[in-house]
This record gives sequence, structure tokens and C-alpha cells, in this order.
Amino acid sequence: MCRSGDLVFIRKNTLFSKVVAYFSKSKNESSTFATHVIGFYDDKYVIESSFITKRYIFKDSIINYDYEIWRNKYLRYDEVYDISECASKYVGRSYGYFKLICHFLDTFIEKLFGNTKSIYLFRRLIRSDKYPICSWIWAFSYFKIIKYKFGVDPEYASPDDMHDYVRNNEAWILIEKYTYKNNNGYFSKSSDK
Repeated sequence: MCRSGDLVFIRKNTLFSKVVAYFSKSKNESSTFATHVIGFYDDKYVIESSFITKRYIFKDSIINYDYEIWRNKYLRYDEVYDISECASKYVGRSYGYFKLICHFLDTFIEKLFGNTKSIYLFRRLIRSDKYPICSWIWAFSYFKIIKYKFGVDPEYASPDDMHDYVRNNEAWILIEKYTYKNNNGYFSKSSDK
């Protein structure tokens, strides 16, 4: 069963997601899994920033993508509750397309010059949280409440950065993995509870 603060890392098979994956992948990094991230508000509802930030019942949504649900096993209930409440303050806000463009511009420069280190040129210009992107909501909420970073400052975090961090950090455990294959309707679900 999921709980507040659990993070859902998503890989969709869309053109947009493939572009995000290309720009999220560092020079010596394996293929990008996470091109989007949402988080659990409670055991049933998730908060997602896509076009507009919204809260909805996760299990009732049409799931036609791969996802992994991760949990930090050391956080207390009051901490994850406060993190989720912080994230919920973004519900109803429009998506931060300008922030996303700045993420793409920085990674384009990285690829252009073959850098193995991340560049934060354009992202430094947009410190406003008025128009969030998916990773900002959760990275910032974790940082604001418990000063937690996913390997990078919250304003620079991408879904891929966050996913790489949790899967390589012993504090995080994989709760559920779901694989969907659109071409033949195949799906599989596994749980590590």
C-alpha cells in the first residue's frame, strides 16, 4: 500500500517523453527511465504537474506507461505528511513550460560541448515556483520540509536525477514496479512490499 510522500517515476512511450529522455541522459549514463514524476498525497491520491497541477486517485487513472513507486524508509509519518501538504499547495497552478525549456537549453549545451557535468546556466535564471514542473513540486517539497536533496538542488532536479538518486540510495526502497507494453496489451506488476 502506498503512503504520503511515495514517489512514482514514470516512463511513457510518447515522442515528448523520448525527447525528455534524450535530453535527460548524461554522457556516460545508462538509458533514462524516468521522464516524469508524481507523488502520493496520501494512500490513494497523487499530485501531478502536467498542463495544470492536479490531485486525483492514482489507481483509477488509465495507466498506459511504465512506472516505479519508491519510498524513503527512514521518514516519519509527520515528515511525509508535511511534504505532501507542501506539494498540495501547487494544486491548480499552471505548468511551468518556461522552466522546462530552461532545463532543455542547459542539457542541450551539455550535449553540444560533450560535458559530463551538469550545466545550470538557464535554470539559474528561473527561481520562481509560481509555475511548477513535475520534478520541482516534489524536490522542492522534500527540501522545504526536511532539507532533503535528490543529489542536486531542488530547482535543478529532473525526474531522471531524482530516479537515479533514489535507486542508488539505501534509504529508498522500491515498492511497486509496473510494465506496460502497448503493442500487445501485455503488462506486468511486481511488488517488493
